[in-house]
Amino acid sequence: RTGKGWFEFAGSTWIPPPGRGVSHVGPEPLQPRTVTLCGFARDMLNTRYEERRSPEYLVAARETYFSIDNQLLLFWCAPDNRWKVSGCKTLKQLQAGGLHCYASAPTGADILSPALRKGWYEWKGHTWNYCTRAGVGAIGVVAIGVAV
Repeated sequence: RTGKGWFEFAGSTWIPPPGRGVSHVGPEPLQPRTVTLCGFARDMLNTRYEERRSPEYLVAARETYFSIDNQLLLFWCAPDNRWKVSGCKTLKQLQAGGLHCYASAPTGADILSPALRKGWYEWKGHTWNYCTRAGVGAIGVVAIGVAV
């Protein structure tokens, strides 16, 4: 008997082939997702954001998405029921319930929807501006082991 407990039928008999069997059961690790924002007046917002799921990056018990230059993050704001964009330096404040942001999605919008939701809001000076063309331009996954 093998350490894994599997047998293989060989002709007319069952034999325990060495080293074969189930070594791991569970889901494959998910590839990190990407969200690309576009259409904002501030060019810095128009970039790709990559998902981070580990506990130190969660906000409101949800994944966050960091810009490829690690300057901005896309996070779920539970009190406002919407996704927002803020500076990475505000992560701890956001985790403590802070609401500071540069841009926000429409209430309840799903950033991973294939509909690529537009109609986001951008903070300019002292007011929120509705931007009909601003929002999600693309969704995808991080290419593991491939430069993108």
